[in-house]
Amino acid sequence: MLANCATFQTWVSAANATAAKSSIYYDAPPMPRSGEDTSVLSYNQSLRPFAVVWTGTSDGFTLNEMIGGSGVVYVRLEQDVPGAVLTNYEEADRLFKNTIGGIIHSGDTDNPGLWELSLTRQYAQITQIQLAALYHTAEDEYDTYGNAQAAELAIRWGVTR
Repeated sequence: MLANCATFQTWVSAANATAAKSSIYYDAPPMPRSGEDTSVLSYNQSLRPFAVVWTGTSDGFTLNEMIGGSGVVYVRLEQDVPGAVLTNYEEADRLFKNTIGGIIHSGDTDNPGLWELSLTRQYAQITQIQLAALYHTAEDEYDTYGNAQAAELAIRWGVTR
């Protein structure tokens, strides 16, 4: 579903949903391959932007015979802080929130966000999307992780009563 969001595809520089899937990881980003000759910093930067999708320990999926299925999926969206706003966290956050907003709800069924895709009934019905966290890499981690920003979404789906 995430790979089919137009804003997500643009954000990860993918031509289509199939290409966008290569920027989505389950549980965690991949580790460098054994013997790969790269620094930790360059490896981390080579992955971004990306999304990590996971389910909670006890709330990923619930099935009820009277209501149907429901649950929560968590998504972390992570990118390098763009060079043009590297020292202006307020502007970096504003731009990142605009991207996140387009991924969540574009308002355009021709270029759908998660909400619009949910309404097509081809995917799980989303009942709530919450921006649970927005954060930056700590300065003491710049040498190994880079100057990055991330957002965590909690996406509730299914039929609720």
